[in-house]
Amino acid sequence: MKTLAEATRPTTFIESSKLRDHLGLDITIATETFQHTGSFKFRAAYTLALNVEKTEIIAASSGNFGQALAYACKLLGKKCTIVMPSTSAMVKVDAVRGFGATADLIDTAKIGRSERVAQLAAEMPNAYVASAYNDKFVIDGNSTLGDELADKDFDVVITAVGMHQVNGRVFRVANVNGAGNTFELEGENTTAYDTFTSGTAEVITFGTTAATFTGVTASGGDYDFIDTTTIHANIRTQIPGVASAATYTFESHWDPADAALAALKSASDNQAQRAIRLTFPNGYKLVGTGYIGCSLLPTGNAQDKVSTSVVMTLFGRPTLYTT
Repeated sequence: MKTLAEATRPTTFIESSKLRDHLGLDITIATETFQHTGSFKFRAAYTLALNVEKTEIIAASSGNFGQALAYACKLLGKKCTIVMPSTSAMVKVDAVRGFGATADLIDTAKIGRSERVAQLAAEMPNAYVASAYNDKFVIDGNSTLGDELADKDFDVVITAVGMHQVNGRVFRVANVNGAGNTFELEGENTTAYDTFTSGTAEVITFGTTAATFTGVTASGGDYDFIDTTTIHANIRTQIPGVASAATYTFESHWDPADAALAALKSASDNQAQRAIRLTFPNGYKLVGTGYIGCSLLPTGNAQDKVSTSVVMTLFGRPTLYTT
């Protein structure tokens, strides 16, 4: 039986000359792409499977932790059942099954993952129920990557962890489990997203409805491209970098006494982040959160309507619902 150090692959360090030249910094990229099952999750999974005394483990995962745990259990001769949404990428479902584990596929619109895990735990009372993030062994395993980073004596270490794909966004939720402190994002396929590790969420109650808007235009979302042209190339090559923020500009009748415009002006003056919901005639709804620009300055021509502009710059990507 191998120890964690013997079972895992050392993390890969890449010194990128292009990034160094582009940013003017000495940058080293630490990647776990070449770790077993393709991510750092194997460190957590192997530590857990190695240290729990029970020979059968149950967990919920959209794929990354699930296949890591399946492989760890295969190496250690333990049984494993992974509860997975039926919408999970088949390559991940096949990987779980290929390592000899059971992939228990569920329709998350009918039953939540935590609820299904509880059902299986009742059916298999001798099994260990593992969390992909809220488990001592998982935390201990993942922290070993930090040990490798510390050995390099970097001046600054920048990490990107957690389900950053939902950061700053607005969603409807389903299958709320108050006791388990869990919920699911309605209509959002998170199969390819990172695993949620920590963070906060808040309930949004939409309040004032704007009835003075007459039009809307959108801009942004385009990429700032990074030049990757080599000295041997006869044509420039580029790769996408960071996308610009999406911006919505609303034209509105000018009415300083209007409750919605007053609320938008207050948010603008206080530089406060606000959520917005656009409802279209066909029933589609677009929701998002961002910062408001509303000076309530009037514009117009003689014998014409007086209007004003409201600009909303999104903090994260908007979410579209068709029902």
